[in-house]
Amino acid sequence: MKKEIRKKLLEIKEKKDNLMIEEKIIVSRLKLIAEGKYNSKTFKFLPRHKQVSIFGETIVELRKINEEGLISEDFNLWGMLKGLFGGGVETLAEPIIDRILTKLGFTSNGFFKKFMISYLTSRPGDLIKAFVDCKTLKD
Repeated sequence: MKKEIRKKLLEIKEKKDNLMIEEKIIVSRLKLIAEGKYNSKTFKFLPRHKQVSIFGETIVELRKINEEGLISEDFNLWGMLKGLFGGGVETLAEPIIDRILTKLGFTSNGFFKKFMISYLTSRPGDLIKAFVDCKTLKD
């Protein structure tokens, strides 16, 4: 019984260590995008077009990171994004998603469009996957 407990504890520790390494890699890659342009305290004061540009660059980089398999399901992507953008991710993502859905033909502010905006802004992992592969929205 002690061996099983010890084995499980070692597995948990290894998983935690891997998550910490993932987070450090992801944060360092995303900080390269900022390169002195902003920090989590100043991001909300940038002009809207700069916020959208930086957020777009971040989504592209997150897509690459996801393709490399660095974002696991246990990774707290939402918390990390809030830390980088000062908690303004939802308000920034909403108009971008709204614009994309409008270009796809959802011109009215009906239930489905509002649901998709709410769903994707509350689940950043799915949002990133949706930018990579539309099949994500089907599942």
